[in-house]
This record gives sequence, structure tokens and C-alpha cells, in this order.
Amino acid sequence: MASFDDDDLIQLSFLRDEETDALINEGFLGEDARLSSPLDELVVLTYDELILSITTGLHYPVSTVKVDVSNISLPREDVDGLRRALADIATQAETTNNLDAWNRRHDSNAYGIFEPVLAVAELARETKRHIESYRRRQLSKKSSYTTFLADDGDSCLVNAEPKPPVQLHEMAYTTKELAYQLLKSTPSDIARLIPENFRVLHVEQVLRGDLASRFQLFQDSLRRLLSRSSLAELRRYLPRDKHSHRAEDMVEHLVQPRLTFHGTPRQNVPKIVRHGFSLPGQINPESAKEHEIRCGSTYGRGIYTSPSAEFSLSYSGYYCERTSPEHYPGLKLFVCATIMGRTKSVFRADEWRDNGRPLDGADSHVANEGYEYVVFDSAQVIPVYVVHLDWGAESSQYFANLPKDPAEWTLRRSTSKRLYRDRLQTSKMLPGDRQRAKEAIYARAAKYFPYGFGPATGTKFVVEDVGEVSEDEEDYGDYQALRALEADGGASKTEFWSWVKESEKEKETLREGAHGADEYSWERKALAVPRGFGRSAADWDGIGIEEDVPEESQLGILGL
Repeated sequence: MASFDDDDLIQLSFLRDEETDALINEGFLGEDARLSSPLDELVVLTYDELILSITTGLHYPVSTVKVDVSNISLPREDVDGLRRALADIATQAETTNNLDAWNRRHDSNAYGIFEPVLAVAELARETKRHIESYRRRQLSKKSSYTTFLADDGDSCLVNAEPKPPVQLHEMAYTTKELAYQLLKSTPSDIARLIPENFRVLHVEQVLRGDLASRFQLFQDSLRRLLSRSSLAELRRYLPRDKHSHRAEDMVEHLVQPRLTFHGTPRQNVPKIVRHGFSLPGQINPESAKEHEIRCGSTYGRGIYTSPSAEFSLSYSGYYCERTSPEHYPGLKLFVCATIMGRTKSVFRADEWRDNGRPLDGADSHVANEGYEYVVFDSAQVIPVYVVHLDWGAESSQYFANLPKDPAEWTLRRSTSKRLYRDRLQTSKMLPGDRQRAKEAIYARAAKYFPYGFGPATGTKFVVEDVGEVSEDEEDYGDYQALRALEADGGASKTEFWSWVKESEKEKETLREGAHGADEYSWERKALAVPRGFGRSAADWDGIGIEEDVPEESQLGILGL
């Protein structure tokens, strides 16, 4: 694998910045892209007809770009032609943008300058040309439209009747900013939502730009649909304190993403990170087989999440049965953004098990005393974080004592302490408390450091001080590599994420004495996503705690 020193990486960043300037000057990106550096990882350009995702990386323009076109409304012939044209551009760029040319740059000209092809800009221009050509053909069929050429050479499409223009969503947010826009919670906030009997090791961000674009398209579509509803209709699906004389306010509350959880075995995590959640019957992009029902289908054949982290961890079995004491060590917890829209309560007596759609007039279901949410569109829920947990021997007893039926489950309060310290508490510690904290950290280090870092004996390490816990998210973790892989299942040259192969490699690594926890820690600096995704609407109140949820017999339509 090619190695780049610090000077090389700086030169490459300058080249990416020059191409970013070109994209801004041509209107593909907004001015704020100069600060977010979208070419460091991924550029997503969203049109009404398609979504173009271009994966670059910190070694671009030396490395090869990966291109993905997610079609929305183009005919098959048009999108196939575009994909062929983009593939030709990417292939042609490889003749100039490659490691050999980079290493020979000092011999190629008197100044030793590497002159790459602006592959991302060429791909963006070609996509724009195809879309404009398609629009011209469509408009030529309608007498109510007129086509003319503007002074600057851009194609302008004029409608005799006013019509909102089709605009390109521009890149604005990094993944950290977008994750907060979606959930209104930092990783530290999320860690505090995990019950204290589960110890949090790391909250890893896994948000992908292509899934975020799909999520936004669903949100915009639902917003347009609900905007046609009357005030009385909207109020039916809202709690009384959210009633308003402005339909826009009520619609915005209904389309606001909710923070939900989804517990799943470790082997399912890579596919969900790469492709998002799948509905029963959808084709698995990696196995080409239909996705089977998982987490049960008592309340409909949909995607199940929960507002309770403990419930999601407690009932992660294949048919939503309780988590087996033998299987909990491999359990992972997804933190999701879920658009619920108009919700209706569903009960077992409704016999909705075989239906792949919500009740009439609803966009989602709420069941089991408010602990189970069901959505029926894979674009309606997006994975944002994976929570890594540290399982101890006491966890086995916890799972063994769970009731078999989720309907009998009661949220439990735990008095055990978690290894997360409140930031304010840490920053205001007294000298005696700080010394005791040092001793506690030393004791934990002596316990855990031998696993991969040699024996912790004598005075080989010293706790100098106890610092504040930062709320900034670290971009490391097992699943960072999957955020940049193509979403078509075949673009990656590796089959590394086969769980069987992965487990064997991990076992072999551990047998050899190495530490395998950092195998997938690719640095991700700023994942670019469409502008306008995080809207500046009021931060609506979250879903009520369990004490506020009425008994099942009293539930009719549950306003979220």
C-alpha cells in the first residue's frame, strides 16, 4: 500500500482545495464548502432526477474516485448512458491521476508539479449536461414551456406558469454537524441515555452521505404531502400543546427526526452501515437474496426501532424475543434518526402481521405501550451512531431475568455506575475527589491495559491528571471504512465484511498476540452532505418518558 508523508498530504490537500474552488465557481458547491473540505471524503450532488455520490478520500487526486448514481426519475436508457459516461471519465482520469505519475512528478516538468485531471469537476459537469439534455427533451413535448439559451451559456427552462426551480442541493455540513442537526444530541448526551447497567465504551459515528440524501428526499416528500392537509387533520396527530394556527409549524413537528435505538448482533452491523435498514422482502445488495423478517412482524412487516435503549438491547432476538444470555457479548446498539410522521397505535388484536404498509392515514405505527416504533420505508430511518458496550459477567444475569414476552417488559432502574463522568462534575472536582479519580483510573488501567498493551505492573504508567470529557466526537471505530464504500455492494474489491471471514481473521490476530480493535479505523474528516438538510425549525420536544405513555387499552392515536 502506498505511503504518503505529511508534506505529500499537504500538497494533495492544496490540489483538492483548487478543485473545490472550481466546483464553487461553477455553482456545484456553495461558498461554505471552502471550510468544510468536501473533497476530503465524499461529494454528494442531489437533483430531482438523481443523486450523484463521488467518493474521493485524503489521497485524492492520486487515488481513484468511486462513483455512484442513485436514480430517482430518469428513464433506464438515460441513467445507463450517464453511468457509462461517468465510468469512462473515471477510467480516463486514472491515466493521469495515479501513484506512478505522482512519484514521477519531479521528472515530468521543471517545477516538479503534479497536474491532475479534475475528475470530480468533470463528473459533475457531465451529470449536469445529461440532466439538462433530459429536461430539454421533456420540455419540448409540452407546449406550455419555452426553451432558450442564457447569456452565460447555461440552459434555462421557462414555464409559462410559475414553478419552483429545480435546484442543486449544495454541500454544507460535516457529519458531526449533521448528526447533531438530526438528533439534537451530542455523543455524550447519547451515552447518558444508555441505562447505567450497560457500560459505554465508545459512541461511533457511522452516518453516510448517500443515506442522508435519501433520508432528506423522504422528509421533503412527506413535508409536501402533509402541507396539503387541513389544520383539523394535522391536529389529530399532534399532542394538544403542539396545536397551532400555522400548518407549517405542525407539519415541521411531524417530519422532525426522532432519536430511536435498534439493537442487533454484530454480524448485521456492516450491512446496515453500508446500505441502511432493509424492509422484509427487499433484495440484500450483498447477497442478492430477499431480506427475511427480523425483529418480528407483530405490528406490520416494517423496520422496528424503540425510543428506549434498554428495550432495544433487551429484545434483539431474531423474532423480537428476548436477547439470549449466550448472545449478548456480540450485541451492538444503533442510534437512529427516524421520521415518524403521522402515527397510529397498533395492537396484537389488529392482526397486522402480514401487512407491509401502515394503517390508512398513518406513516408509522406505535405499539407495545409506546416502546416499539414501526416504519414502512427504508428511507424513513437512518443509522447515525453505533454504541459499543462493555459487557461484564453481571450482564448474563440481567438477560436471563428478562421476561420472554416484550409486552410484559417493564423498564428497570439500575443503581450501578457507568464509567462516564459528567463533564460539569469533572471540571469542578475538589483536590481530594481528583486524587480519588486518579486512583480509580489507575485501577481500571491495571485491569484493562494487559489486553493488547503489555502487562501493567510496577510504575510503567502514571496518571498525570484527570481531564474533562470532551463532547467532540472521535472519528475512529470499527465501521468507519464502510462509510466511504460504494453502496452498490460490488464496487468494493474486498469481501472483508463477511462475518465468518471477519471472525476468523480476528481470532487469528488475537492468537498471534496483536490487538485487533483498530483494524477499521480509517480517518474521516468531513463527510459532505446536502445543504438544507438540517432545517432551522424549532427544537420540538422529544417523545415523553415512559410515565407519560398511557396504558395500552387507552391508546388510540398516539401523537408524537
